[in-house]
Amino acid sequence: GCNHAVGAMTRLGFLLVSVIVVTTQPQPTTQSKTPRRIEVVRGTPIAEKLRPDDEFVEVERGDVISRYVDDRVLSLPQDLDERVEFSDAIAVVEPSGTSSYLIENGEWVQSTLDLHSLEGLKDHKPPLFDRNGNTTIVHDGGELQIKGVRVRAGQYYLFKPGERYLVFLKARSTASNTRVFFIGMQFRITSEGLIAPMYLSDGTASTAPSAFHGVSLKQIKEEFRSRLKR
Repeated sequence: GCNHAVGAMTRLGFLLVSVIVVTTQPQPTTQSKTPRRIEVVRGTPIAEKLRPDDEFVEVERGDVISRYVDDRVLSLPQDLDERVEFSDAIAVVEPSGTSSYLIENGEWVQSTLDLHSLEGLKDHKPPLFDRNGNTTIVHDGGELQIKGVRVRAGQYYLFKPGERYLVFLKARSTASNTRVFFIGMQFRITSEGLIAPMYLSDGTASTAPSAFHGVSLKQIKEEFRSRLKR
């Protein structure tokens, strides 16, 4: 069956997909009520779909695929090879801040995520991380308050302050600026130093399979370094 979560990398262009997203916004320890789920379509601002009695709303796009589906699971060597080939930067990071805001005339939510590099394994020229080891990711979806209602848009990775993550980044340049995005599946690093699935915005763990899961960060770093020396 399909894995309705953030999917693995694909050979076809190692796609930059807007639904591969994250947030550092912490999950509340308790929720006053189950979120009401709504769909929005082009031309309809989120605010117009909210009710006076709403407290917490989850928004999906009715005309855009908002959950990444990928049944393809690579072997560990294949996955390592593709990440080295397609990633502009690979790093062990911790999140340092986030901001979410409305876009497209209030029809959707976009966010920026600040990451601090603890250890760089590969970087781009010019570097994606600044001299202090910081970079900002632009991603689709996020969580904010609209008309006093807690609104969470899309399904996305949950990045928790104080935890470490193994990330894969891609730069996309235009005439005016360069934006940095996540590419492929990202990973959480456990306190034991093992690669683990990410948590999603609803608090559950991602069910998308990966050969990385359960492997030590030490082994993964050694594998990347040997490939980057070739």
